[in-house]
Amino acid sequence: MCIDFTGLNKITIKDKFPLPHPEDLLNRLHGAKIFSSLDLRQYFHQLRIREGDEEKTAFVTRYGSFEWLVMPFGLSNAPSISMRLITHVLRPLLDSCVVVFIDDVLVFSRTPEEHVEHIHRVLSLLWEHDLYVKVTKCTWMKKWAKFLGLVIDEGGVRPAPEKLQGLQEFPEPKDRIGLRQFLGLANWFRRFVPRFSHIIAPLLSLLRTTIPFNWKAEHSLAFPLLKKAVLNHVVSLFPTPRYIAIYSCSL
Repeated sequence: MCIDFTGLNKITIKDKFPLPHPEDLLNRLHGAKIFSSLDLRQYFHQLRIREGDEEKTAFVTRYGSFEWLVMPFGLSNAPSISMRLITHVLRPLLDSCVVVFIDDVLVFSRTPEEHVEHIHRVLSLLWEHDLYVKVTKCTWMKKWAKFLGLVIDEGGVRPAPEKLQGLQEFPEPKDRIGLRQFLGLANWFRRFVPRFSHIIAPLLSLLRTTIPFNWKAEHSLAFPLLKKAVLNHVVSLFPTPRYIAIYSCSL
């Protein structure tokens, strides 16, 4: 259930606790060979609304009026507050053997023996703070894991198959709204596609509101070309300190 908290959100003092950048989390995984992915069970609903503030979340249905006792979806501060809590809970282990993005927890290790110990320590911290995982949605001691829509293994990072399918099935846009949706989805794959900005350039030109939306042959060519480039994506490697990094950009 998701309530429209627009009015409440407008007068809410915003929590500025930052969400981690996915790139920063992935950079911590260099050298890891064993992974376990943990899913916090209905994480928002594990967080209690402060006593006395329940009435601020009140909503009306045909069955009567109700108030939330736990964190509902739709509150503007929900992501920041939940991220603040899980960061506090797992702080002793953060970036050394676990990375986390709200309710997605990834435990990583170099050896199976280390991994058993790391899992035990992570679960112990969650237990101490009355946070629980959904066992059926967890994967344990695998050579690869899914995290933030990505497939991660010792060799690097690549898009999850379901992410690829969504882009491949996207129909040819009929207006700027459809094109903006497609480009927003495609942009998620930018790191995996060489010369991405060059391939996408003809489509970006159609977003200008100063010119009519006129789908031409060049756009019909660029649209499937971008899909194909994403389908033939490269594996993004983890940064390795002993190697020299060479950066290039397309203008």
